[in-house]
Amino acid sequence: VIAFMGVAVDILLFLTIASISRSERQSQAFAEKIGREQKRVSKRLEMALESANMGVWERDYKTGRLVWDERMLDIYELNEETVKRCPQFVFERMHPDDRDRIKEKDQEAVEHNKSVRQVFRIIMPDKSIRHILSTTSVDRDSDDNPVKLVGLNFDITEQVELEKKLRTSTLAI
Repeated sequence: VIAFMGVAVDILLFLTIASISRSERQSQAFAEKIGREQKRVSKRLEMALESANMGVWERDYKTGRLVWDERMLDIYELNEETVKRCPQFVFERMHPDDRDRIKEKDQEAVEHNKSVRQVFRIIMPDKSIRHILSTTSVDRDSDDNPVKLVGLNFDITEQVELEKKLRTSTLAI
């Protein structure tokens, strides 16, 4: 009986180890599948943002640290070092008549936990004006405190200029 119990324990131990090993392989396969799916979705998102020429930005709510993707840098004609060193410089690029409204809308996003859309202007180094369509939302922690603002910026300058030309030509008729 003792020998039988010893064999039964050995068999049970073997089956348990085999089951754990199979579960680990299944978990690893599942994790790899999730990783591939994340890469696929990320690539699609990147393609969509690139084709729309949309820039993505994040601002840490507590520290003010700003992170931009390449398209944001292109839209504002800034380099990454300038954005990291002096995030206030970005705000200074905004048209003075739009700054207070932008601050209010960002605060509205935080206070009411909603996405906000707005159009504002930025002043380029050559003094030309660009029109930006921006959508901002708030990431929150588990206690519902704001952690960071996340946004998309889209340069709509060409569209705004075409609309002005259309209005002008319509008025001339």
